[in-house]
Amino acid sequence: MQDYLFHSEELPQSIEIDIGGEGRELIQSIVTSWRVGVLPSRGDDQGLSQLYDMFRAYKFWFNPNRLIDAAMILQQRFANSDRRTAADGSFYQQQMRVLYRQLTTTECLDFYGYFTNKDSNYLLRTLRVVKSKQVLSWLPALTATEHEVITQISDFLECVLNALRDELAARRITTAPSAHELIDKEFTPGHRNRLAVTRAIALYIKEALATNPNIEQLFNALAADHKA
Repeated sequence: MQDYLFHSEELPQSIEIDIGGEGRELIQSIVTSWRVGVLPSRGDDQGLSQLYDMFRAYKFWFNPNRLIDAAMILQQRFANSDRRTAADGSFYQQQMRVLYRQLTTTECLDFYGYFTNKDSNYLLRTLRVVKSKQVLSWLPALTATEHEVITQISDFLECVLNALRDELAARRITTAPSAHELIDKEFTPGHRNRLAVTRAIALYIKEALATNPNIEQLFNALAADHKA
């Protein structure tokens, strides 16, 4: 609730705010149906918190949802910093290099170990298979917008790994690129990776903003109460 009257000061004794029930259901319907297409980001650490969030996705047990969420927040942060160059794929790789340069070599090697382990390979392979538009028994055919979401996630995770490999090479550490060839046989990922794909599509799809008639109805109701 926003307090426009008392500005968080304590109310005098014997005075209370009467919260009426008018519009309660309308407000609840607005809140539950409204899609917010903005991800939170911090402005005081140059993106390092999201980078470490990606690392924490591997703690105790691999959480593909946390890895994807941290990656998408980081990508949005980069895009917001310069929308003119964000369309260029090399832009993200350059930004990742800037982050990696702030880490020690030991930290870079730790990240590389996690980003190239079996869990990461299975997730990346799952995203590549969906991106390739293969017919999958566990996933309905995607719309163009849904396919764009998976492509965006897959490409950025590839960028995260490739930028780290470049940074290690700059520190005289050579790494071999992983082989991720797609085969004709249907690939059936694990349950958590399948859920991560469907969740990412539902969460990060960019839908055109539709007019919400409840908003107009709410303001009309508030205006009528004010006149009364």
